[in-house]
Amino acid sequence: MKFDCAIFDLDGTLIDSQKMWTRVKTEVLTSRGIPCTAEDERYLKSMELPDSSKALSREWPTGLTPQQAMDEVLRSVAYHYGNTVDLKKGAMEFLQELHRRGITCCLGTASNLEWIQPVLARLGLDKELDLIVTCEMVGGKSKHFPDCFLEAARRAAAHLRQAAQSFALAIDFAAVDLQAAQLALAEITGDQVEEKLLDKVFSQFCVGK
Repeated sequence: MKFDCAIFDLDGTLIDSQKMWTRVKTEVLTSRGIPCTAEDERYLKSMELPDSSKALSREWPTGLTPQQAMDEVLRSVAYHYGNTVDLKKGAMEFLQELHRRGITCCLGTASNLEWIQPVLARLGLDKELDLIVTCEMVGGKSKHFPDCFLEAARRAAAHLRQAAQSFALAIDFAAVDLQAAQLALAEITGDQVEEKLLDKVFSQFCVGK
């Protein structure tokens, strides 16, 4: 099956961060001496950050507003993204192989761009991803809706069209430059330029002619 682009999630797909996301939520409780059961962990894990922040504020005696709970979680996330989270095994090699085959690599994630930029840079993923689309960029809808991935696909299509046009332009200029070089050489040597050679160049390499 041939395809031109691949769209990846970040957490748990390219980076090994799923356990970290659960841990930073439960630490809001345990750091205050509030017991956190295995059932509590599963409950917090099942929710995205805005909902889990509300739960940490309203369902446990943390003394935090939802925004304060979210800020505390994000400070921990920023630390782990910047220092401890690692790549999933084989992720980098897979991205590099896709690039070698000329496939556009995109990221679609629920995490805001400012949260993930440190880990992308630290692990070198920013150099392997052609496009990044976050849920925030498509109106804040969660990944349970397809909007983030559809937007990534739309941008990938535009990226591929632009790349094709750039390639065509580069080839066009290369053919023209070759013709100019042949003519200049003929002026110096007095030799006649082979029209067949130029016709072959333009017929095989000059896109759009």
